[in-house]
Amino acid sequence: FPDEADISIISENIYDTKAEVAVKVTYTENSRLVFVTRFKYIDNAPSYSGIQPVFQETAGYGPLGPFDICDPRLTSVRQWFDRKISLIPQRVKSVRLTFKLRKNEKDKKWFIERINSPYMDLASNLNTKSLEDWELGDEIDAILELYSAKVSQYPDSLDLQMQLADAIWSRARFIILEAPVDIKLLRKAIQIYKKTLAEGDIRLWARHGPPRPDEKITSIWGMLALHYLIHGDIDSTKWAFNQGKADGCFDDGMLEYSKNLLITCPTDAILVTNGIMDTYGLLYLQIMNGFRPDVNVVCIGLCDNSDYVNFIGKELNISLYSVKPPQNVIIQMMRGIKELKKANKIPSNSMPIYFAITIAQNIKSDYAENLKMVGLAYQLTSAKGDSGIDINAMNENLMKKYSYSSLNTDSMTYTTAKFLQNYQTQFLNLAYKYRKLNDTTSAIKTIKKMNEVLPFDWRTNSSSSEFYSWANKWDMVDSLYGDAYRQISSKGKLDFNDIRLFQMYFQIYYRAEKFGNAEQALIDGLKIFPDDRNLFSSYVSFLYSQEKYEKLLSILDNWVAHHPDDEQYKKFYKQVKDGELDEIRKKK
Repeated sequence: FPDEADISIISENIYDTKAEVAVKVTYTENSRLVFVTRFKYIDNAPSYSGIQPVFQETAGYGPLGPFDICDPRLTSVRQWFDRKISLIPQRVKSVRLTFKLRKNEKDKKWFIERINSPYMDLASNLNTKSLEDWELGDEIDAILELYSAKVSQYPDSLDLQMQLADAIWSRARFIILEAPVDIKLLRKAIQIYKKTLAEGDIRLWARHGPPRPDEKITSIWGMLALHYLIHGDIDSTKWAFNQGKADGCFDDGMLEYSKNLLITCPTDAILVTNGIMDTYGLLYLQIMNGFRPDVNVVCIGLCDNSDYVNFIGKELNISLYSVKPPQNVIIQMMRGIKELKKANKIPSNSMPIYFAITIAQNIKSDYAENLKMVGLAYQLTSAKGDSGIDINAMNENLMKKYSYSSLNTDSMTYTTAKFLQNYQTQFLNLAYKYRKLNDTTSAIKTIKKMNEVLPFDWRTNSSSSEFYSWANKWDMVDSLYGDAYRQISSKGKLDFNDIRLFQMYFQIYYRAEKFGNAEQALIDGLKIFPDDRNLFSSYVSFLYSQEKYEKLLSILDNWVAHHPDDEQYKKFYKQVKDGELDEIRKKK
C-alpha cells in the first residue's frame, strides 16, 4: 500500500461549537476507496461515530465489530491508520485528516494483548510470527477462538453467540473464495443465526446488523456455492445451493426478482450487480434451473478478490484487468470492452452491458449520461446523452414480461418484501414519465397495474392517490384512502411506517383545498397512532390556520393530559388558552 492517502470532505455542517463531517479516504495510487467515515466535533472534544467501509479488508468494520477510529483496532495487519486531526474549535471552518498506513511491532503487541485471555493459546503463537508472516486468517482465527471460549463460559448469552457467528461469517466473506472451506464452522454460524431468528429479538438483530441473520445465512450458502463454481466443481455448487434452499434461502420472491432481472437483459449481456441479494439468486437460476446462463453476472461487491476477477475474465473470454484489481475494476472493464468494440475486436452488437438498479451510485456516476433505465436495470448506451427512461422498454418489461406472483401472498418473506420498493420505484418512474408527457391514460394504466400486482403498502397506496389527484379522479383517491384506513386499522400489529400515509393524504387533500378530507385524514391517523407527535403537530397547525380555536383547545387539553412531560405543548396550550397567540396574529 502507498504511504499516503487522499482525503476529501463529502459533506459538512458547521455550527458555533459543533461540526458534523463526512470524509472520503482513497489511495493515491489507483483512486481506490478505502472507507467513508462520519464524525462529530463538539465543544473542543472530537468524538467519533461508526465507520462504513467499502470493502471488508479495509479499516472500519471487521471481526471485532464496528469501532471508533480514536482507538483503532486491527482488522488487517496491513492497514493501520496514524491520524492527525486538526479542528478549529470556534466557528469550525475546515477539517483535515491525514492517515498513514503502518505496520509495526507496537500495533502487533496491541492486538495480541487485546485478544489474549486465559482461555486461549493462539496469542502466544501469533507473538512468535514476524510481521511479514502475519496473515488476515491468523487474526480472524484468533478472534474465533476468543469468542468460542467466551461462548463456552457464557452459553446462554445470545449476544456472544451472535459475535461468534459474525466472526465466522466475516471469515467466510474475507477468505472463502480462496481458502479451503470449513463446512463445520459455517454450519455452526448458521445454527446460531437460526436460533436468533427463532427468538425473534429484533433489537438483537439490530445490534449485530445489518444484514439480518436470514440474509447472512443466504450469504454463507451463496458464497460457498460461488467458491465451488470458481474452482470448477459444479456438483458441489449445486449441493451448496440445495443446502441453502433447505435452510430457507433463495425463496420464491428472490428467485422471481432474479428472473425478472435476467429477463431485462438481451442475449450474452453483462449484468453488473451490487451484492448478496441481487447476485446469488441470479446464479441459482442459472446453475440450478438452467435459466438464462448466457447472461454474464458480475458482482461489484466481490471485485476486490483476485480469484473472482480472474474467474469473470475467463467467463467473458477477455483479459482487461490485472490479477490485483483496483476498486474500480468494473469501470475499467466497461471501458476496456468499449475500446475493444471501437477497434472492432468485439462486434458492436455483442456484450451489451446492463447495471442492476441496486448498483452503488459511485459506480453508476461514471456513466450517468450513458445509462438508460429499462426496468430493473440500466442499459449502458454508446451515445453520450442518451440517458433517462426508455419508455417502450420499461412498459414492455413492467407491464408484460415481469411476473409478480410471489408478492401478493400472505407468506411473503422479509427478503421478498425488500424487493417491493424496487418494483414500486420503477412503476412510479414510468408513470411520472407519462405524466411529464401529459399522457394521462398511460400514467393511470401504469398506476392501476402497480396496484394490481403489488401488495398493500403506504407508498404504493399514497403514490397512487397522488396520481389520481393529478388526473382529477377524486373518487379513486377517496376509494384508495378508505381501503388504506380499513387495512391499517385492522392490522394486529401496528406498523409505524403507516403514519406517513395519513400525512400524505392530509397533504393531497389540503393542496386541493379539500379541508374536510384533510382534517379527517389527521383524525383517523391519531385514532390509530394517538401518541404520534408529528401527526398531532400537523393537526395543531391545521386547526390554528383554519382558526378553529375551540377544537384546538380541546385537542391540546387532551394531549397535555396524556403527555404531562411535553413542556412545549403545555406552554403552547397556555398561550392559546390565554389568547396570547390571537393577539400576536392580530398585530401581524
